[in-house]
Amino acid sequence: MSVLSEILSTGHVDKELLDALDDAQKQLLFCQMRAEQVRKWQANEERLEREGAPKKSSKKGIKWLTGADGEVWVWVMGDHPLDKSIEEILEEEVTTPVLWNVDVQRRESEIFQNKRARDAEEAMRKMAQKAREQHRQLIRTSTSILPALSDTKATSLREAIKNLPRPPKPKSRAAIVDWFKRDEWPRGTGQDPKTRMPAPWFHGIISRDQAEILLQDKPTGSFLVRVSERIWGYTVSYVVGDGTYKHFLVERIPEGYQFLGTNQVVHDQLFDLVSYHETAPITAKGGEVLKWSVGQIFRPPDYHDIVPEFAVNRLVGRF
Repeated sequence: MSVLSEILSTGHVDKELLDALDDAQKQLLFCQMRAEQVRKWQANEERLEREGAPKKSSKKGIKWLTGADGEVWVWVMGDHPLDKSIEEILEEEVTTPVLWNVDVQRRESEIFQNKRARDAEEAMRKMAQKAREQHRQLIRTSTSILPALSDTKATSLREAIKNLPRPPKPKSRAAIVDWFKRDEWPRGTGQDPKTRMPAPWFHGIISRDQAEILLQDKPTGSFLVRVSERIWGYTVSYVVGDGTYKHFLVERIPEGYQFLGTNQVVHDQLFDLVSYHETAPITAKGGEVLKWSVGQIFRPPDYHDIVPEFAVNRLVGRF
């Protein structure tokens, strides 16, 4: 067999032989190989027309099970001693759904009882938490009320409460500055705990009017926290809407920070108080939630005289 015959028969060309051919010889060889492929295809088509396409064998079929006697095995319901009668089968069909429904009802009852138990446990937990908070409030209030009650001039609890000593007010702005620098800034008040820099909502000793100017045209829920001029503490200035504002006093007590009043939640840090009221309303009636903080817009910032110089310089560098 010649090299050309072998190539046409196998349809394969060695790489060494192909590299030895020039372009014209390669084209001629490819044309001959294509013609041979067409010839083989035509020959195969003619053979299939003469012989017909091969039929595929079907694998599907039925084979009867036979018994020991070689006959088709047959089972008649009820003939075997262990077989159930028709009456028993019908009775089971009736009773099975009933039993299933009873089981479902039992499971639903268990789920309901478990939910009631969890709800009761949650209610007990909240009651215990409320009792602990009331106990703390009572202890804190008793330290002021008991000395007043021991006064012989106080004839009732109402009079005793009226006679309670009021917390001292700051004497001057300089006293507030000294207090904040000495006591508040070192413990992290007004700072973001992550950066140890003034929080976005924190402002210095500014007046009520100045706070409302900063909050002007801001949406409902906008707020800022400023150092109070009236008490040893702070004021949360809040946008109610329609050009109205609310100002909530936050007092600094030995246990932490709380809104001025009774039965208030005490927080360890001022930042915790603000974070808490980002979801919990300040008052149940007003539903005041702290949504958007209003920061500094002037340079230097309004707290430049009460915070360390490095914090002021860092903020000024952002403008």
